[in-house]
Amino acid sequence: MASSVGRCLKACLQEDPAFRAYGAFLMSSCPIAAELMARAGYGFLVIDLEHSPAGVHAALPLLQATAAAQTPALIRVPLNRPEYIKKALDLGPAGLVVPLVENADEARAAVAACCYPPRGIRGVAPPLVRASGWGLDTSYAQTCEARQLLLCQVETAGAVRAAEDILRVDGVDGIFVGPLDLSASLGHLGDPGHYEVV
Repeated sequence: MASSVGRCLKACLQEDPAFRAYGAFLMSSCPIAAELMARAGYGFLVIDLEHSPAGVHAALPLLQATAAAQTPALIRVPLNRPEYIKKALDLGPAGLVVPLVENADEARAAVAACCYPPRGIRGVAPPLVRASGWGLDTSYAQTCEARQLLLCQVETAGAVRAAEDILRVDGVDGIFVGPLDLSASLGHLGDPGHYEVV
């Protein structure tokens, strides 16, 4: 089940501060390409729903392909919006990358969208979704927050300045730097290797 793969990635990050994993973005909706990349030795893959042509329907076969190769997959949602976050989490990824998080308030909004009431606002449908094994994992609603990884993507100069505040938000597991948008924000569009960006 996808959530057991995800638990490993989140647990590794929580239990070992020196843990490093190298991942890649899946920009294609092709499950064969996803499985090949999952077997290439990456520690995780990110199914991109922000910049790729893939939508939520395309993410499901990509998750199935990466799970077959026992490689955790995260989903990068298009926006920090509860409806995108809910649909992505219901598919059962190892976690999410939420783009364009500018500050702690926006990070708290992402966390709330990932959590069931009373902690958050995520719509409740565990017996009906892939994340719970279509209802076979009866503990999913009680344990999913401990299993799913949440990375907030910082992509502007202001977000970088707020990174420590974002990281202090309960429920945020880490940040993910968006070098292309960050380079543009710093006045170096198209040059993510510029010394002011790096």
